[in-house]
Amino acid sequence: MRETLGSIGNVTTTEEATTTLCAEVECVEGWRTGVGLLLRFPTEGAAEYWQYVIGGDSIRNGRVILDMNGLELTVDQRRLAVDLLFPGRDW
Repeated sequence: MRETLGSIGNVTTTEEATTTLCAEVECVEGWRTGVGLLLRFPTEGAAEYWQYVIGGDSIRNGRVILDMNGLELTVDQRRLAVDLLFPGRDW
């Protein structure tokens, strides 16, 4: 996830927040971004479980969850969020 976030610093805000975010959801890495929280889990099973727990406006790719709950995002911001979660994916 760091490689992805490192390349988007000029597109949206990023702030490493593993200590705070992972204390709540047992992830191994957490970032606050302008388009939501990115949370990386130790296994896909853990990520799947926490996606159910977080619910609402969250999506998952493998071991990473993007939590957009509570944010009012434009279509362009949501597109950026999906592109961050699925880097390199040819839709």
